Amino acid sequence: MSEVVRLDRYRRRAAGHPLPPQHSRTAPASEAAPVFFERRELDRILALYGRMVAVNEWRDYAIDTGASGVEFRVYRNSWDVPAYRLVKRAAGAGAGAARFALCSGGETLLEDDRLQPLLAWLERRPPERVAALARSRRARSRLGRVQQERPQLPL
Repeated sequence: MSEVVRLDRYRRRAAGHPLPPQHSRTAPASEAAPVFFERRELDRILALYGRMVAVNEWRDYAIDTGASGVEFRVYRNSWDVPAYRLVKRAAGAGAGAARFALCSGGETLLEDDRLQPLLAWLERRPPERVAALARSRRARSRLGRVQQERPQLPL
């Protein structure tokens, strides 16, 4: 991993000012390491993004980091809300692997320990995605609730 070089230390030394004491470079045990996409993961995500831009399905993306993890957001229009959010979170205390989640509209569509199943689902054509989502048990229960709540129109 790269080392962060503080330029203010060199500027003070060049100006003849005394240097402040150096702080420990290691993070406290209670502070977790930040979560970000690894290079291979980001390469796969950006390759998929490029293919989806080529077929004119996606138009823009954003990467956001936070205390809980990192998000890759995909937009159909740059002024719109994200169509999909690919989230990577730390697995938790003692676990080494991270968890990936695919979210849309405030709902978690898929969750897995590996990135590839989520990317494969995103790469499907839209009708295939809808069919795959309808096959899942969770989605079937959601569809049932929506159909029950919707009033039936007379024919």
